[in-house]
Amino acid sequence: MKFNGKKKERFGWFSVLAALIFLYFIILRWGQFVQMIGQMFHILQPIIFGLLFAYLLRSPVNFLEQKILDHRKSQTLRLLNSVLIVYSIVVICIFFVGKLVWPELQKNVVNMLSALPDQIAYISDQLAGLMENEEQMDGFMATALEHLYQKIQFWMQYDLWNYVEVVLSAVTTGVIDVMAVLFNVIVGAIVSVYVLLERKHFSFQSRKLIYAFLKPEKAKLVLETIEEADRIFSGFITGKIIDSVIIGLLCFISLTFLKMPYTVLVSVIVGVTNVIPFFGPYLGAIPSAILIFLVDWQQGLLFILFIILLQQLDGNVIGPKILGESTGLASFWVVFAILVAGGLFGVPGMVVGVPAFATFYYIVKMFVNDRLNKNGSLKYVIDQDGQKPEDQEEERNDE
Repeated sequence: MKFNGKKKERFGWFSVLAALIFLYFIILRWGQFVQMIGQMFHILQPIIFGLLFAYLLRSPVNFLEQKILDHRKSQTLRLLNSVLIVYSIVVICIFFVGKLVWPELQKNVVNMLSALPDQIAYISDQLAGLMENEEQMDGFMATALEHLYQKIQFWMQYDLWNYVEVVLSAVTTGVIDVMAVLFNVIVGAIVSVYVLLERKHFSFQSRKLIYAFLKPEKAKLVLETIEEADRIFSGFITGKIIDSVIIGLLCFISLTFLKMPYTVLVSVIVGVTNVIPFFGPYLGAIPSAILIFLVDWQQGLLFILFIILLQQLDGNVIGPKILGESTGLASFWVVFAILVAGGLFGVPGMVVGVPAFATFYYIVKMFVNDRLNKNGSLKYVIDQDGQKPEDQEEERNDE
């Protein structure tokens, strides 16, 4: 069906009116709309996990299919074999890491919990020894401890069972939530296999859809932007995971050599939190240092010194070698992206905030440069050295 000029105009006005009505009802029912979006995310969680797993494993699957496997076989067979090999390697790695790390991690946690009362008692004795020569302070401490004792008695008699019920309810809910997440992860892993096997077909359908609704030059621009976003996200996330694994292993080897307590537990904390850019090392180092301080304050100080050296090595050598210029953001924008995304979406936002903002920054930069070229204003923003804005950005990134 073809539209003449009047029909096109009427259709345009109808579309605008329908969009305004839809927006009005969204604002009117904003709470229900947000609740519905949350329910949709909960329902689609297996699909989201599947897409995430497929995205992370896409590069090794492509490498096996294109570089390693026999090209005399059919493309479908090569793709299937590459997917099966990659997933077999992932399962084997998870099994061996769990076999090696989990018992040690469990032993560290049990030792920490069993030693905690003695460590608290030791700290209390040290404080009492410092106060024993101060009569006024000693009297004050005795009064405070007596008041605290009375508070604890009252709490145990009247409030304890209420807290026990709350804790048991929270534990039950937490176990159910964990089981639901594990189920979604397993289903997501199955979904990711189908996504990987059909990814070229999905890519063709997406391109077809974009070209169907946009003019060729705009569709090409959208596809180029998507490819750049894919480069930023895949380079950053994959590089950050590899970087965190290396940091965790270096931490484990070094702490074992230094005979630190809770070696496996601390190494896991440092490695996992290192996934978060900029703030991750500090988030992991603070609780780890407190754990070691409770055992031996001298080893705690040594651990802090070691973490500072390790993060300098990561920030200046390991990280740049692995990540390269995957984001192209200045340090200020990295911190800005982490704070804003972390405030809005929590820990997941802190992880993906940097590549997401880098993609947004790339789109804005491309739009601004295009506008400057079109309206002839580029000459007014060239600095005294004759550098264009994009040249200045590249020079800052090189530095």
